[in-house]
Amino acid sequence: MPLSNLRIAQQAQMAFRFNESIDDRDLKPALLERLRRELVDRGHAVPGERDLRRAVDLLATARPDLLHDACRACLAQVVEIRQDEQIPAFYEGPDLLERADKGLYGVFPADLNEEELAFARLLDQDQTGTVLWWLRNVENARWAVTIVLPNGRRHFPDFVVGIDARRKSRDGIALAEVKDDGRTGRLFSTANTDKVRTEHREYRSALMVFRNDRGQWFNVAYRADLRMHQPGSQFTIDDLVWTQQ
Repeated sequence: MPLSNLRIAQQAQMAFRFNESIDDRDLKPALLERLRRELVDRGHAVPGERDLRRAVDLLATARPDLLHDACRACLAQVVEIRQDEQIPAFYEGPDLLERADKGLYGVFPADLNEEELAFARLLDQDQTGTVLWWLRNVENARWAVTIVLPNGRRHFPDFVVGIDARRKSRDGIALAEVKDDGRTGRLFSTANTDKVRTEHREYRSALMVFRNDRGQWFNVAYRADLRMHQPGSQFTIDDLVWTQQ
C-alpha cells in the first residue's frame, strides 16, 4: 500500500531535524527552491508545488544521509580552527598512577575506562617507533581537539597521538576513538556514523577502534554501499599513519 503524502511529509520532517542549529522550517523551503532552480538550469519542466514537495520529502525519507553529507561538506568550508588555550603543562590526578612511557604526562590518566586504558597501553607499548607520544583528549576541555559533526554537536576523540614522519597531517597528529560496546551495542548505531566519517580539517578523521571478546582490536570502517559503518580490518599501529590523510 503506497504511503500517503501526509505520511511521507511526517517522516521527512524527522529527517529535516537532524541539526539543532538548523530550523527545519527554513531548510525545506531552501531545498524546494534549489530543486526548482536545478530543474530550470538543466532544461527540465518544473512540476507543481505539490509534486516538488513530495519529491523533496521522498528523498529526505529515503536518503537522510544526504542531508548529513551536505552539512558535513558545508561545515568543512566554514569551521574555524582555534587554539584558545594551551594544553596544561601538568596533569593533576591521584597519586601512584601507572607510569606511561609515551604518555605526554608520563602516566595513564585516572579517568580512562577499561577499554580506553587497554588501548592506551597498546599505544604506549609500541616498539616500532610509529607512536611518539599520546594524550588523553579531555571532553569539553577548552584546549581539547574537537570535531564538529553534521548535527551541530561537538565530538572529542579519546586520544591525540603523535606519529612518525610518515603521517602527513599537521604536526604528524592522528586521532583515535575507542568504543567499548562491541559488535552488538551502540557502536554500530547510526549515531556513531558521523563520528566515523567527519574529518578534522588539519588532523583528518578519528580512527574508531573496538576490542572483541578475544582481546583483538579492530577498526571501524564506513561502507558507502550500505550507508553505515561496520567492523573493518584488524587494527595495527600502522593504521594510525595512513588514516584519511
